[in-house]
Amino acid sequence: MGFKTVIFFSKSKKTTGKIVRLNSNSSTTSNYYTFAPVVEYSVNGKDYLHESAQYSRRYRNKQSFDIVVHYDPKNPSYCIVGTVFDFMVIELIAVFIGSIALVSGLLGFKA
Repeated sequence: MGFKTVIFFSKSKKTTGKIVRLNSNSSTTSNYYTFAPVVEYSVNGKDYLHESAQYSRRYRNKQSFDIVVHYDPKNPSYCIVGTVFDFMVIELIAVFIGSIALVSGLLGFKA
């Protein structure tokens, strides 16, 4: 997660949106599909529609599901779909593995 994303999450407001459609993308070499949600959400009585550019298999079969939307209070049409945790999974895994390696090294364990 980049610095700008961290700043955005710290200043954003949160609402609940609904996945109204899924855009799909398929691999040319296999039968592998990924999906990006199209999310409808409201801020102060005004409706917004956001087409996510984040394709993932986790959105498969999620049409009509509720999803967290973080939006800019000064410009509610700008948003990021998903939770902070969604954007930090890889970083958290790397920190966990690095911590294990560090502790193992400090304790003198050898691979």
